[in-house]
Amino acid sequence: MESMTTEKVNVKWHVSMTPNEQKEKHQQKQPAGYKTLDQEITETLIAKNNDPKEPINYIRSAKLYSCQGHQQEAVNVLREGLTIVTDSEHHLMLQQEMDMIKSRLKRKIDFIAQCPYEIIYNIVGRVASYNKNMILVCSKVSTTWHQKLLNQKQIWRSIELDDGEFGNNIHQILPDISNLIKHLSISITDGSTYKRHMKAFKKYSFNNLKSLKIKADFNLEQEDVQLLSDNLFVILPNVATTLEKLELEMPSCKEISMEWLLMTCSKLTKIRLDVYTLIDDDIDEIQVPDTMSLTVLDLVTIETIPTPVLESLFRHSPHLRSLNIYSMMGHNMLEILDDMCPELTEIRIYDIRPLHHDFSDIPEPTTIKPTKGLRHLKIDNIQSAIPLDFRLAKSSDTLQTLSLVIHPLIGHMTTLDDWRPFSLYTMSQLNTLEISTGPPAFCQLLPTILSCTPALQKLSLFSLLIAHDDQVTRDALFDAIGNLTQLANLEIVNVQINGHGFERMLMKQGAYSATITQEENMKRNNISNSQQPHSTNNTNNSIPNGLQYLCIDYCRGFKGSMLQNIAKIKTLNQISVISTEEDQVNEVDLGDFIHSLYDNLPLVTALHFDNMPFTAEIAKNMTKWDPERFTKIKLGEGMIYNFGTKCAIKEILNDHFSIKFESV
Repeated sequence: MESMTTEKVNVKWHVSMTPNEQKEKHQQKQPAGYKTLDQEITETLIAKNNDPKEPINYIRSAKLYSCQGHQQEAVNVLREGLTIVTDSEHHLMLQQEMDMIKSRLKRKIDFIAQCPYEIIYNIVGRVASYNKNMILVCSKVSTTWHQKLLNQKQIWRSIELDDGEFGNNIHQILPDISNLIKHLSISITDGSTYKRHMKAFKKYSFNNLKSLKIKADFNLEQEDVQLLSDNLFVILPNVATTLEKLELEMPSCKEISMEWLLMTCSKLTKIRLDVYTLIDDDIDEIQVPDTMSLTVLDLVTIETIPTPVLESLFRHSPHLRSLNIYSMMGHNMLEILDDMCPELTEIRIYDIRPLHHDFSDIPEPTTIKPTKGLRHLKIDNIQSAIPLDFRLAKSSDTLQTLSLVIHPLIGHMTTLDDWRPFSLYTMSQLNTLEISTGPPAFCQLLPTILSCTPALQKLSLFSLLIAHDDQVTRDALFDAIGNLTQLANLEIVNVQINGHGFERMLMKQGAYSATITQEENMKRNNISNSQQPHSTNNTNNSIPNGLQYLCIDYCRGFKGSMLQNIAKIKTLNQISVISTEEDQVNEVDLGDFIHSLYDNLPLVTALHFDNMPFTAEIAKNMTKWDPERFTKIKLGEGMIYNFGTKCAIKEILNDHFSIKFESV
């Protein structure tokens, strides 16, 4: 029919395609990949060079350069186009684009400077954690950043001047931050560095400085040490009105006067001095403020501190709470201290000053508040406890640590009365007790002292001088140790242990451990029993852990039967036994102990033996143990091996255990 319109009909032809045709069709459907700005610029520049009269290529290149922030390169491309493209229409387009890009050169927006402080501080905090010098780099980003960082006082409260990059660069900003610094530490290894740091105190004001630490290298030249001492007389008066803590680690210095320090810096609450000697007069008392605010006094000297200096310090420091002295003692420190400084909570007096000392050896005070009694007491070469009587009387429920090294000569001349104050008061909080070179009189009283320490967890006894024929004292001592139900660490070194008392002590500790193990098993069963979810109570939480560390080194009288009693203390996880040459354990006793140890002592992870016979058979028994369980196994240099077996034994153990087996 003529009136009918002709319709276009789409017909889908289903023609099979070859694999190559399918691949080509698939590739055509893939979306176009992204290009980097550099790739776009390269392609556009190639197009420009191929067709230098096409103005679009110049404009496109300029826009791409501008997107990269390279405004000058964009201007150069457009300038080239203006010299080549001559028709007025396109010439105008190029000129307009150039004018717009040139305006960007003149108008710089400091987006970094306009960052909120939170973003700035976040950036600074992250980069400074890796490199503290980056704080200074960030302060140079812009004027705004510089000012914003200066306004944040917490950044500049603690500053360390050293020989490194930060110590050198900090001087560039020191004029702006000196008034913000509260804690300043200066480390000195050479004279030139020190001179530069010292000039800062003369040039800038440190009006808010609370804490100053100066640490000089031990091997500093003597002329530099002298210069350092001289400059202290310039530095300290400038900061005396605000300074509360002073720490000087200058072990070669011989020019420090305690009198001058205290009179100059009258607001000091903490002093830490590590010097060769104090130059104060050893005859007359030093002049110090009537009532000082000192709470912490740490003195480390090579030469003896004059008695008048100590007397003046103690008399005028009623609020002193922590006293630590490393010094050669030419006097009885406790007699000098007497009843002065009633607020003391920590006393540590060491008789020998180490050659290389670090104040980190001295713990920070456990409290800044006064307590009614002592918390920690450590005395080297103590001659009598009588001067401590009044302090011990008020420390019965505060004393936590007691460590005594008794004078080896004077101790022999002491009597029971000299040590009786330690036995008069129940020390309910004492958890650590260390005794070295205990003389006979002290050892006779030691069982009574131990009965006054119901909470004791760590006991260390070194070189107790109990007479060979005084079996009564020896047995009483070990019976008292056996009664310590909270004991977790027991270390006995160079003490005669023959007699029944020591074995009774081991058996008691074994009985305690069996009870603890049984109660712990019951506790686990109760927890896992769904029918009794509330069967546990508060009393279970107070179950002690039992004896975990046992060290019996160089103790005369040790014998094989004691090993069998040790094997019954099921809570042990570390054991060290070094017998003496006179009392060597035989290989049968050690073999039986090793054979039973793995099953009887399931918690043991570390072993140390010495001066005992060790055979290949014992080593083979040890290969039956789980190698992943042990963290340390050591056989000392005194171990006795059958001829030609030492290397084979070492190889057996090294092959089995995942740790490196130690054999000296």
